Amino acid sequence: MKLKINFIITILLIALLSNSCIFVPKEYRTFIEPKLISINRDLTFSYGPDWDSTYVPSEEPYLPPIPIITLEPYKIGKFELSNEEYEKFVIDGGYEDSTYWSEDGWEYKIAENWILPLYWDEESHWQADTFSNFKDMPVHGISYYEAEAYCNWLSVKTNKYYHIPTSQQWVRAAKGPDPGRKYPWGNEFMDNYAHYAIWADDSLTFVSDYPEGRSYDGCYQMIGNVFEMTYKIVDSRTYYLVFSKESGLCSSSECIKRYMTTISCGPISKYYRKSKIGFRICRSDN
Repeated sequence: MKLKINFIITILLIALLSNSCIFVPKEYRTFIEPKLISINRDLTFSYGPDWDSTYVPSEEPYLPPIPIITLEPYKIGKFELSNEEYEKFVIDGGYEDSTYWSEDGWEYKIAENWILPLYWDEESHWQADTFSNFKDMPVHGISYYEAEAYCNWLSVKTNKYYHIPTSQQWVRAAKGPDPGRKYPWGNEFMDNYAHYAIWADDSLTFVSDYPEGRSYDGCYQMIGNVFEMTYKIVDSRTYYLVFSKESGLCSSSECIKRYMTTISCGPISKYYRKSKIGFRICRSDN
């Protein structure tokens, strides 16, 4: 009887293997491929507030002409990168393998003893994070170097080219095709279409929350929740940016929210780690 059972199990395994139908529970997989949105049309667009009919370029640097950008087709995360996705990198030894890191990034990691995101602990990982303590909330408190290493790790695991989005890729995904949108959902401010984590003690929310605030192409939370890292190359020098809560001369929550548009951004250093700084992954292959 035992031999018969073993024979049946063997036959079932062969059948599963031959049809590539083996199911591995999500919690045991060594990586999670992100859900992506294809941006493969309307790739020539105005890189600025073209929704604003009153915008008139001036000689001052803060009102430049709006450049016209043409991108190659790409894919960008439907959601911000989650704790669960990033934890796979941690468990797989991503903080211990220098091959995933840039030379500068590895030096910083060693000097600062980075072994986890800023608010995680070694025992419970993201569950220790007071701001983002569910697996489907965004990872945050990481530097550009860590996000870069994660992308390199995922690229090796999948044999696909994942990276932090350029500022141009991010803006196109956030504002949509010309004439673009001031906010991901349209040109009218809607207080309940985004999660505005403005102050230091504000908590984050689930990456799939606020479906009403989706962008033209279907990306969630392009405004609100975490500040999202991007990069911008100018004159062969790399500028690292976070698409952030530009507030002008604002000090009130209401004013700050309204100033968060699909082109708002501010600079950040590559090594900077702080609450509510995360990212959305990008892929530039087919």
